[in-house]
Amino acid sequence: QEKVFDTKMLREAVNDMGGADNIERFRAAVIASGGDFGKIGKAAAEMPRIKKGGAMLGEFFRSMILFNIKTHVTNTMSGVVETFVVPMERYIGSYIPYGRNPFGAEAKAIRDDVTYHLMGLSSGFKDSISMAAKALRLEKNFVDPAATKIDGTDVINKISSDFVGIRGDTLLGRNLDTIGKITRGSLRALGAEDEFFKQINYRARVFADAYRDAKTMFDNGQLADTNAMKEYAQKKVGEAFDDAGRGKNEGAVQYAREITFTEELRDGSMALVLQQATQQFPTLQLFLPFVRTPTNLIVRGVQRTPLAYLASRRYQETLRHGTPEEKAQM
Repeated sequence: QEKVFDTKMLREAVNDMGGADNIERFRAAVIASGGDFGKIGKAAAEMPRIKKGGAMLGEFFRSMILFNIKTHVTNTMSGVVETFVVPMERYIGSYIPYGRNPFGAEAKAIRDDVTYHLMGLSSGFKDSISMAAKALRLEKNFVDPAATKIDGTDVINKISSDFVGIRGDTLLGRNLDTIGKITRGSLRALGAEDEFFKQINYRARVFADAYRDAKTMFDNGQLADTNAMKEYAQKKVGEAFDDAGRGKNEGAVQYAREITFTEELRDGSMALVLQQATQQFPTLQLFLPFVRTPTNLIVRGVQRTPLAYLASRRYQETLRHGTPEEKAQM
């Protein structure tokens, strides 16, 4: 009888591909590319040597820029501030009338949602720490691998044997991989910080939505008490990840991106054009090492000033067409 699954053959195939670590990195690249294998091949295998050299130099340059404690303290503090300021903005905003009663049912629902969100932050803290440590160890992000603070993660590691196209089990390949891991130390730390704040905010947003549903179920007699409500919400959080650890709730993923300033740049914006140019011509990363995150930081700063209505198209669109929760956050 013909064998359908041969474990020995599988082990040999894994070894031929450079081991389990290489397969994990390849899977991360597949996830980041949205499953577009043509994109991966074009970005790595067919990339001209001079372009690969520029990409490696860009990665090294960005790593050195971030290689100081102040950068990571600032990034961590900004994550902490945004994690708590944004819910508080919504809470306070619920008392400001936008054509509604600030003490009516709609405004109260917003305040209740903020309360549930804070409960979710507490509930997800330990798991978020664990996933951040895993991201640091494995050099990859999980909940949202396609959007990190580093522009252009379609191919994860540039200073590596995989990217150059040499075997990882050779002396040259091992030395290159070791050098890459050392020089990417600051990028790995930034990735771990990003993973923590995305994890905890993603989990909190899913928890809040689920707890609101649980409250309705409790009122209808379907759940016995607050412990059952919390267990229901925690179960929904666990179900909000796929097998690779990627977030499945698009709304919660977008919220986590906004907290970490990693949301996609607006179509047609000059910033998006610059970001695309740095990916097409990696040497430009020496002059523009980061585009998306600084742009989102500037936009967020403008949105929190009296100039927001005049300067921000997104702000105007939210006030005109946004949900009550989005308007409260404004």
